[in-house]
Amino acid sequence: MAEADKHSGATLVLGDFNTLSQQKVVETRNLFESRGYSTPFTSGTPTWRGMGIRLHADWIFCRGLKISKWGVARPLAVSDHWPIWAEIDLT
Repeated sequence: MAEADKHSGATLVLGDFNTLSQQKVVETRNLFESRGYSTPFTSGTPTWRGMGIRLHADWIFCRGLKISKWGVARPLAVSDHWPIWAEIDLT
């Protein structure tokens, strides 16, 4: 977050945030939104699976950009995480 805050232009922050509880999902979303970021992902979107459990661990947050399409590549089984993706509207 400190590195992203050094930049005033359009910014993407994405990856595995290990938000493996509903409380961590809410805290992470609130932290980013309090700094002007948004995400297309609805809280609770499953991106990780293990032992029959599905959790929202992976995120894409943006500031100064518009995400036009996004998703989770299920049932692609290349990892315990499903790949997440986004298309950015550059117009």
